[in-house]
Amino acid sequence: YNRAIGDEWIDAITSLMETEDVFRDVRFVGRSKGVKLVVVADTLVETLVIPGDESSSSSKSPPQTRHYKQTEGAFTQPNAKVCQKMLGWAVDATRSSNSQTHDLCELYCGNGCFTIALAQNFRKVVATEISKSSVALENKNVALDNLTSIW
Repeated sequence: YNRAIGDEWIDAITSLMETEDVFRDVRFVGRSKGVKLVVVADTLVETLVIPGDESSSSSKSPPQTRHYKQTEGAFTQPNAKVCQKMLGWAVDATRSSNSQTHDLCELYCGNGCFTIALAQNFRKVVATEISKSSVALENKNVALDNLTSIW
C-alpha cells in the first residue's frame, strides 16, 4: 500500500490479461496511498442462482436467477456459493401460503442481495439503507431484474 503505482502497474496488468486466458474477464483495481487505478472497470454483474423449494412435490418452485451489480469498495457477500445457500434458506424461511398478503421492511439492505431474492415472497418490499452508494446499487439491481414490488 505504501509503494507508488502508476502506468507501469497498468501495463503489467494489461499484459497479464492479454497473455493469460484465466485473467481475461477479471477486473483489477490497484490501490496505493491516495491512488486508485482501475483496469477495465470497477464494477461487475454477478449472477446468483437461488435454490427453489424442494420440500414437497406439491409446493416445488424452480430456482431463481438473480443479477447483482457489484462495485469495488462496497460491501458484498464474498463467497457466491455460500451466498446462494443463505438466500435459498431465507427464501424458504419466509415462504408461506399467504405470503403475498404480507409486506417486508428490510433494514440495511446494502446492494439489495436479500431484498431482491425475498421479493417473490411478499406483496411489497420497503428496503432502507444509510449508504448512498449502496442505495444506488440496490436501485440498479432492482432494475436488472425488472422488479416492481420493491420501494
